[in-house]
Amino acid sequence: MRHDKLFWGIFAVIMLSAIFLRTWQHSEWLFFKWDQGRDATLLVEAVKNGPSELPLLGPRATKVGQDYLHLGPAYYYFQYLPAALLNSTDPAAFAYFDLIMSILTIPLLFIFCRLYFSPRHSLIITSLYGLSFLVIQYSRFAWNPNSVPFLVLLTFYGMLRFAQSKKLNDRL
Repeated sequence: MRHDKLFWGIFAVIMLSAIFLRTWQHSEWLFFKWDQGRDATLLVEAVKNGPSELPLLGPRATKVGQDYLHLGPAYYYFQYLPAALLNSTDPAAFAYFDLIMSILTIPLLFIFCRLYFSPRHSLIITSLYGLSFLVIQYSRFAWNPNSVPFLVLLTFYGMLRFAQSKKLNDRL
């Protein structure tokens, strides 16, 4: 019982530290470059005039022949939600989605690691990710690939749980 409380206490300290490091002076230390400016320009119009102004194509990714390959527009919609809820066109509002995804990745990583590792090793891996300088820096950056760790972990976790349930059903 005492060991369990200590373990979850350490996990809580890691989570609170990770959240603090990501949110402390978030808008002051926000990393903003030209592609974030392009996204913000599109989103400002959507916040002011409604979601019908959101683009149906995402940003250009690479040139293919005479045309461009575009990313999907989902990232714009995810950036639009916090800005519309806060009714703000401040660049920090557009980066809140990445901040939230970065925070949600930490407990999801712990849950995913628990499928393969002991609680102690899962806690170590989670603390390394949660307190990593580079990961914290990217949580202060409104960039399309920032949500990838969360989405990949969620996808793999879902597939593994589905595969486990199929194996269980096959045995019955």
